[in-house]
Amino acid sequence: MFDSEKLRVIQGGLDERADSSSKEEKLEKPEFEKEKGEKDELQEKIEQEKKEAKEKFGSLIDLVSQGYENLPEAMKKDFVLHNEEILDGAIELGMKKGFSQEELESLELSAILHDKTKAESAPEEYKDIPNYTLATHAETAAKEVPNILTDEYLKSLNIQGDPEKIRQEVASAILEHMGPHPGFMDEILKGVNTELGKRGGEKIEHPQAEGKISEALLAADMKSLAGEKGRKKVLSIRSSVEFFANQDKNLAEEYKKYGIDLSQGEAALLSGFDSAEQARDMQNDRDNYDWVNQSIEDSKKVEYDFPGSEKTIIWAEVSTKRSQYEDAKKLEEVREKFKEAA
Repeated sequence: MFDSEKLRVIQGGLDERADSSSKEEKLEKPEFEKEKGEKDELQEKIEQEKKEAKEKFGSLIDLVSQGYENLPEAMKKDFVLHNEEILDGAIELGMKKGFSQEELESLELSAILHDKTKAESAPEEYKDIPNYTLATHAETAAKEVPNILTDEYLKSLNIQGDPEKIRQEVASAILEHMGPHPGFMDEILKGVNTELGKRGGEKIEHPQAEGKISEALLAADMKSLAGEKGRKKVLSIRSSVEFFANQDKNLAEEYKKYGIDLSQGEAALLSGFDSAEQARDMQNDRDNYDWVNQSIEDSKKVEYDFPGSEKTIIWAEVSTKRSQYEDAKKLEEVREKFKEAA
């Protein structure tokens, strides 16, 4: 028998659930909009901080840029743009991680000064050591911090923190922004230290980044290396420096043994992505790791030009060639083991 009363009760329950569901949906939308609004507001604050930092520390930025005056124009431009990118990245990361104003100012100062001595000449007795300045620029820049960030200078900028603490934080962050860096920079450091050892010179070390300011500066610097601009910079350097150009040509010849046509530019791009992944793997903080890794993933979508070549380089194609090469080498190793067994 048809029970209208039972149907009415069931329908009432369904209506209540529908009303409840509708209310939840109505609540979810404002919550989502609130979250989006907070992100937009944070991004506006980040952009404002970038602008204010460049105005506030303008004379300091100019001081660092003056140290690049003797470089070729293109390289000078690269150095200046790199420093600007590090400052922007450091501000973005610091604000997203909730740095206090004092911490943010120390991070900004570190970002501005981190490569101050990168273009300076090596001491006379070490001028013939390849890459000496590259290996030592963090140490030499850190040593200049007390002479630059004087009490008077910090006071003139209305920086409220303890001057000595600021100097220590900035010097430490600069000193620690180099590593230890596995791969390319590790090779550079070994080469320089080998030459210094022959002459009785003091060994150079690249200490681990410790503390939020040092780790944030390292992440900002490595993100620059890991991204599209960093990759283009690597290609430019590897095309013009004979040592790196020969490395890439030799790798191309190695691929050719297995019937794989790898160009010099493609070999350089492989090296660039290897360096990017090494830069990412230096990050102890998971958020910093993900932040740098996103730059790597974004840079894989870009088509790259290599000086002297008309053909653009695409990561997907180069990556496929590497996989083919590695598979061919493994197959060769298996065959060799069979021969030895026979």
